Formats: sequence, C-alpha cells, structure tokens
Amino acid sequence: MSEPSADGSQVPEVPEVPEAPEVPAVRGLRLLLPPLELGPADGPGDRRRAFIALTTAALVLFGIETFGDSGTLDRLSVGLARPDAPDPLGLAGPWSDLVRLGYWVFARVVGYFVVPALALRLVAGRVRDQHLEVRGLGAHLPLYAGLFALVLGPLLLASRTPSFQTYYPFYAQAGRSVADLLAWELLYAAQFFALEFFFRGYLLAQCRGAFGGLAVAVSAVPYVMIHFGKPPLETLGALFAGLGLGALAMRTRSILLGVGVHVAVAVAMDLAALAGRGELPGRMWPDLVGAP
Repeated sequence: MSEPSADGSQVPEVPEVPEAPEVPAVRGLRLLLPPLELGPADGPGDRRRAFIALTTAALVLFGIETFGDSGTLDRLSVGLARPDAPDPLGLAGPWSDLVRLGYWVFARVVGYFVVPALALRLVAGRVRDQHLEVRGLGAHLPLYAGLFALVLGPLLLASRTPSFQTYYPFYAQAGRSVADLLAWELLYAAQFFALEFFFRGYLLAQCRGAFGGLAVAVSAVPYVMIHFGKPPLETLGALFAGLGLGALAMRTRSILLGVGVHVAVAVAMDLAALAGRGELPGRMWPDLVGAP
C-alpha cells in the first residue's frame, strides 16, 4: 500500500528488488579472504587465551628447531648404546632413513598437537573446539577440491626442475618399494594433521577473540617462517596457503578439509618427483638381501 506524502497525495511504493544470487566462484573467493570484518570480541579471558597461545607457539617452535631433527636422535642412540646393542634405535639398519623421519614426525606431533592440547587446560579449553568441526563440510568440498586443482598445475611444472626432484620426497628410500612409500606418506599425513591443528586450529581459535579476523595473519607469520630453507617458491606459496587455509578454517570452524588438501598436495609432490626421476616403486616390499 502506498503512503501519503506531506501534501496528502499518495506516493507509490518502490518495489523491492531481490538480491541476485551469489555466483559460487565469487562466494569461494570471498571465503578465501581473511575475515577482517570480524572484529575483536575482547571478552573476558580473550587476551589471556591469546597470550598463552602465542607464548606456547614460541616455545613449541623453539623446541622443534632445537630438538626436532635427527641429530637429537643420534645423541639419544649414543646414550642408549651398550656393548651388546651398539645400535639400539636402528639408525644403521635398512630402515634407518624411515626411523629418522619417524622421529622428525614424532617431534612435530608432540609440539604441534600434544603441547597445545596440554596448554588448553590452562584456559579450560577443549581440543574438539579448536576448529575440528565436521558438520557442513560437504558444502565446502568443491572449494577445497578447486584449491587442490589450482595448485596441481604449477606443482607438475615445478616437478620437472632438478631442485624439486632432489628435494622430494624427504624419505630417500620412498621409491624402493610400495611399502616404503606408504609408510612414509602415512607418517607425513600425521605430521600435516598436527601442523594444521597448530596453525589453523589452536592458534586461530585461541586468538580470534583478541584479534578478530587479523588472527589469520598472526598465524600465517610463523607458518611462513617454518618454510625458510625450502625452495623459494614453496616458501612464498606458504604465505598464500596460510592466509587462504586460515580464512577457510576460521569461517568453517574446521581444519579437516585443509588437512586433506595439504596431504593430497604433499603426496602429489612426492609422486611427481619420483616419476620425474623414474623411481616410482615397482615392487611391494623392499629387497633387503645383503642390507646391514
């Protein structure tokens, strides 16, 4: 119904124009942007939670940098050695490379998952609330699949370079057999779950109250720094991955599909490097005859 104007005449109503439906691709790009519209809540305990999380992060990164390499395992093996057991950890055996990488993964699972889980007790937090939501993931699956497809092309191009083929896989014996490759990729996947939990789960969930959407950038800074020493393009890509996956995790309250993308990309990188060198495994089990 029209409303009367000041002079008593009827003013026709302006019909409401329905909003155009959002194009899925546009919606996907919007989800990838850090949610800067989310301002700090600054509620009771928000700053305390952020302080504890960032302090925990600094200690975790220090611990991994100091004790997370195979040199620590070598020193431990020397300390445990006895005359009747000179190699107690199997560092000189046919699986020595996998044992060393197993320790590398162990150190990161402890640092990126176990330590934050313990730190949550200081703020009465729960592990399941650190962006581990499973509801509604199906709606976001096409977006994550698109992200993987977007990365796959440049990855295949990079896999042709000598530097890429000499750097991956981390496990030098991955091409020895299918068993070697599977064992390594399972360990690698465990490391990626812990990694995503730490940077896109724990840090974001604990810092969003104090920083709002800026928590995505806060968590991306140390994430890029742990890539120092890797190929330059991968280090630069870590910035965009950190921002994109962080924005998605913050909006969906879940890291699980991000873990899937990270694992899929890592496995693809290893397979591409092995294929480029002509070393894809052709047997199920390694031939250890004559191995030490």
